[in-house]
Amino acid sequence: MIDLVKAFSPTYARARTQFLEAAASAGLRIESHVHPLAGRDGEALAMDVALSGPPDAQSLLVLSSGCHGVEGYCGSGDTGATRIP
Repeated sequence: MIDLVKAFSPTYARARTQFLEAAASAGLRIESHVHPLAGRDGEALAMDVALSGPPDAQSLLVLSSGCHGVEGYCGSGDTGATRIP
């Protein structure tokens, strides 16, 4: 069983950094759309998109997490599951 405390980042900034690092290490293209206002702790807020596959693909699968706020932690937990780029 995974250690749930270690699976989740303590802050949005740390969760975002871990997501970006994981996407980059998997060789995924990243697009970041930064919100004009800062977060509660002064951090940059953004919608980060990790892209896999050809840019001109005819089909698209979209997975989203943490779209509204605090529930973002539920979607950003690193369970150690195998990731497929």
